[in-house]
Amino acid sequence: MTDDFVRNRITQLRLQKGVSEYQMSYDLGHSRGYIYNISSGKSLPPLSELFAITIYELSYSCKKNCMGRGIMMITRNCCKNCFTNRYLQEFITNNYESIGICDFCGSTDIGLYPVHKMGNYIRECLEKAYEYIDDGTGAMWDGEEKNYIDYKGNPSEPVSIREILCDDEAIFTDATKENGLLEELFEHVNSYERVKDGEYSLWGEIDEPQFVIRDELYGTELLPVYHDWLMFKHIAKHYNRFFAIGGYGDYTGFLEKFKKTLRGFTEDLPVGTKLYRTRIQTSELVDLIKIQPYKDMGPAPPKYAQTNRMSPAGISYLYLASDIDTTFSECRLSDCTAFVAEFESKQDLQVIDFTKENYYYDISSIFSDDYCHEERFMTRFLKSFVKELSQPVSDNQDRS
Repeated sequence: MTDDFVRNRITQLRLQKGVSEYQMSYDLGHSRGYIYNISSGKSLPPLSELFAITIYELSYSCKKNCMGRGIMMITRNCCKNCFTNRYLQEFITNNYESIGICDFCGSTDIGLYPVHKMGNYIRECLEKAYEYIDDGTGAMWDGEEKNYIDYKGNPSEPVSIREILCDDEAIFTDATKENGLLEELFEHVNSYERVKDGEYSLWGEIDEPQFVIRDELYGTELLPVYHDWLMFKHIAKHYNRFFAIGGYGDYTGFLEKFKKTLRGFTEDLPVGTKLYRTRIQTSELVDLIKIQPYKDMGPAPPKYAQTNRMSPAGISYLYLASDIDTTFSECRLSDCTAFVAEFESKQDLQVIDFTKENYYYDISSIFSDDYCHEERFMTRFLKSFVKELSQPVSDNQDRS
């Protein structure tokens, strides 16, 4: 029996029954082009599907007389070895319905889960993070440019289900990526019966680039910590910079909430850590021998203390750096002479180091029960927060 014989025989029996390729595809529980791909030589059905096609051909006339349409659904099963994502593997391990041979990867004596049910679960997970582009929270239509734009005003690039699952999430093994598992996970979504009943779903079109990140247009504005930060700034600037003692000026709640966000950036400085401060040479600061370390190289005198990033006018803070070059940059030195003082910590210190790129939020998998969509925007917020804290303050700038 040759491949051409199988294809020709399927076509011959289909024509005898008077069934179109797309109707036969739907009746077997597949997408519209399933039978066409077989008949045209693009693919061959596996043995289990060939059996289903045979039963369909033999039973169609009876089914048609009794029900108005022949319908034969053969349940195919996947297993945990079909996927690389550990959360999907755990889901199948905890919910498998039978034990046997996987129809997709061939694993034996393994827990099996119906592929159409797995498709429903994956779609539910996708809906946590993605939405149809016209739903309005992930992208916005620009009537002038006639395209969709993102929160920065740049053209938005919608993605397809295939791109999300194969590239972004990369959930399939090399074997299952090639043998049609993705197609079968979603083909029941727009089956003939569903379409006939008006249940057409965008989630059935796996190759159409029409999905964007949900809430992408609003992003950080959705985060409670973003609004806490705005309130903290307002209170610290205009009401209470130093004493969180209750009432309107009490910002201890914000600091407590923010503690969790910042925990990954903390770093411990042991006793004996060297820190540095630089001062430009002036007429009052000329002779190195006459320099009084605390007076001349410690916090600036109150009368010289201006409003700065973290300190108000008249109250002096001591700003130190972990390396000398940073102190030069902070003082904006250029073609001048400066003095550098070295300090040594007498006790353990804990600081927040925002240069730790690897500690920015790594969101949970969309297939995890712990996935929180808001966390997707946390890194964006943290980086804007750090940029705001480190913004240079010019002499002519409002320092409040």
